[in-house]
Amino acid sequence: MRIHPVRKTEAGAEVDLKGILDAVDNSFLSEIGTATTNKDSAKFKIAYRQTMEGCYACHKACEKPFLRPQVPNAASVSILNFDPNATWPE
Repeated sequence: MRIHPVRKTEAGAEVDLKGILDAVDNSFLSEIGTATTNKDSAKFKIAYRQTMEGCYACHKACEKPFLRPQVPNAASVSILNFDPNATWPE
């Protein structure tokens, strides 16, 4: 988005990525912040889902529907091992 703030579709229409991101930031992500501050897990789940839907709507508008965000179903796993005693890879 920083490199290409406006994208063109195959039909030649322009998609204002910065405008979309600003809208998501000022609405959905703001709601996530409020829900987090208030420790309201029900509102957080709703706001998180709406954010994901907003992100996907942008992906579709940019003709990139294959970029499908998803709600994680497990805790994240790091690909970095911070154990100072680790020996792999050598």
